[in-house]
Amino acid sequence: MTFADVAVTTAAALAVAMLGMWLLSLPLHNAAVADIFWPLGFVLVAALSARADGYGSRKALIAVLVAVWGVVASWLMVTVMW
Repeated sequence: MTFADVAVTTAAALAVAMLGMWLLSLPLHNAAVADIFWPLGFVLVAALSARADGYGSRKALIAVLVAVWGVVASWLMVTVMW
């Protein structure tokens, strides 16, 4: 995939995910729910960017490192906030 394809796909996926987080925050009356999603948004970007052209092992390593960081950061936010 070219950079433009990945950029459009990533932007669309993030827009849908952020819209979902906002819709989730409405009945909860708590906009802090979106804070939990931010690290997972980076995981989403890394996972979708791994589909771009380039070095396979480097893309996989970056995606795994970002995924580990994102899951840990989100979990810490969940435990601190709730």
